[in-house]
Parts: sequence; structure tokens; C-alpha cells
Amino acid sequence: MARYTIDLSGKVLSDLDKFAQKHHISRAEAARRAFAILAIADKESEEGNELGIISVGKGGEETKVVSRIAVAS
Repeated sequence: MARYTIDLSGKVLSDLDKFAQKHHISRAEAARRAFAILAIADKESEEGNELGIISVGKGGEETKVVSRIAVAS
């Protein structure tokens, strides 16, 4: 596995650490998961699709898009 160093803003690093703590994983594993999502978003964007966050309707409620994740070209 390759190693590299990246500079992150305090906010991004804090968010990464909070995610890692919440899910009981290392900071490195949290970063790997974030990069995996980025790769999926990029692939879908190339195919004309978008990645999004949906609210799944329960008990007759409508399922709806809450947020779209755009990948800059």
C-alpha cells in the first residue's frame, strides 16, 4: 500500500476525526472511505449520473432527494 502526505484544513481534519471516532475506525480508514466515495461520484458523473442523499419514505411518506453531490469537471 502506498503512503502519502496531504494537508487538510482544521475543519476537514476535525470532521474526519469525528467520523472515525463515531464509527470506531482509524483516521486512515475514514480517509480511504472518503476517497472511495469520491471515486464512485466521479465514475457516475462520467456516465451522466449524480450521487445524492435521499430520504427514504416510510409509512406512506414520499422518498425524496435531500441533497445532490456534484463532482467538478
